[in-house]
Amino acid sequence: MRFSGAERPPAADLLAAAGLLVAALTEVWVTQTAPGPQGMGTAVAILSAAPLAWRRVRPLIAVGGAASALLLPLVSQPPVETDGLVVLIAWLVAVHAVNAYGGRWTAWLGTLAVLVSMCVSIVFVPAPPGQPPGDIVWGLALFGAAAAAGRIMRHLATRLVSERAVAEADARAVERSRLARELHDVVAHGVAVMVVQAGAAQELVHTAPDRASSLLDAVQRTGEQSAAELRRMLDLLGADHPELGPQPRLADLPGLVAEVRAAGLLTELDSPPVAEDVPPGLQTAAYRVVQESLTNALKHGSRSAVVVRIRADLGVLTVVVDDEGGVSARPHSTTTAGRGLHGLQERVRLYGGTLQAGRVGSGWRVLAVLPLASETSPASGRSVLPIDPETVS
Repeated sequence: MRFSGAERPPAADLLAAAGLLVAALTEVWVTQTAPGPQGMGTAVAILSAAPLAWRRVRPLIAVGGAASALLLPLVSQPPVETDGLVVLIAWLVAVHAVNAYGGRWTAWLGTLAVLVSMCVSIVFVPAPPGQPPGDIVWGLALFGAAAAAGRIMRHLATRLVSERAVAEADARAVERSRLARELHDVVAHGVAVMVVQAGAAQELVHTAPDRASSLLDAVQRTGEQSAAELRRMLDLLGADHPELGPQPRLADLPGLVAEVRAAGLLTELDSPPVAEDVPPGLQTAAYRVVQESLTNALKHGSRSAVVVRIRADLGVLTVVVDDEGGVSARPHSTTTAGRGLHGLQERVRLYGGTLQAGRVGSGWRVLAVLPLASETSPASGRSVLPIDPETVS
C-alpha cells in the first residue's frame, strides 16, 4: 500500500505504535502473561499495535487491525484466547481513534466492526478457567467508553477550530480597521497638502510663474506619494485589484434604463442636464440608488411601469424611483449583490443624505436626498426610513 505525504504517519504515532508493539511482544515472549500459543500471540500483537501508527491519518486501518486480531484466534483448532493487557489497550486506542479522527460513518462502521468481532470471539473462543462473566460486560463497557471519549474529543476539537477561526477573523478585522484608519490619515494628509499647494500656486500663477510651477510640481509629487501609500495599504488589507474603470455617473443612467427595458420593465427616465453638474461622488451614489431600485422592481414588482426622477436644486440632489404598479407582499430589500437598501443607506449616509423606502398607494417609492454641499458630514447611522405620506407629491 502506498501513501501520499499527507497520509504518512506522524513520528509521534509511529513511536506510540512501536512502544505498544514491543510491550505486547514482551507479554508474549518475556513475561508470558498473554495466554495462548506464542506464535498466535505474536500475530495478534502485530495486528493490534502496528496499525495504530495510522490511527490519525487512516483510522480505519487501526480498527481493521483490531478486528482482525480479535478474529484471528478463530482459525486455530480449537480456538484459543491470546489477548493480553497491552493488546486490549491497543484495541481501545483503535476504537478511540476512529471516533476521534474518522468521519461520522467511518466512526460508526469502525466501532461496529470491533464490537461485532469481539462478540464473535466471545461466542466461539472459550474463556479461561475461573474468568467471571462480569469481565465480559466490563470489557464491552470499556470499548463503549473509548468510543464516547473519541466522540467527545472530536467535538471539542471541532469547537476549538471554530473558536480559533472566529478569533483569527476578529484579529483580522481589528487589523483591517487599524490599517483603514492609517489609510485615511495618509490620504487625508496628502489631499490637504495638495489643496494648500494648489491654492498657493493659483495665487502665484500670474505674479510668480516659476514659484507657481514649483508648487504644482510639489502637488504632483504629493499625489504620487499618496497614491503609492494607498496601493501599499490596499495590499496590506488584502484587497483585490480588479480592472480599474470610471465610476458610473448620471450620464450612464440612459444605458441602465435601456437594459432594464430590454429585461421587460417599462421604465421612464426624467433627468434634466443640470443634474450633471453635481460632484462625481454624488452622481455615483445616485446611480447606485437607481440601479438598486430598478433591480428590486424587476425581482419583486409587477413590471408595469417605473418612473425615475432626478433633480438638483435648492442645494440637494433628489432621486425618486416610483414603481407605479402593484408590489409583492415582500418589500424590496435585496439585490443580486446582497447589499439591499440597507447597504445603499450606508452609501447615502456617507454624503450626509437620507434614504426612504415604502409603499405609496399601490406602488413602491424609493426616495434619496443628497446635500450638494461638499462640506456636509455623514448623517447619523439610522436604517432605511419609511416613506412619510405627507411628503409624497
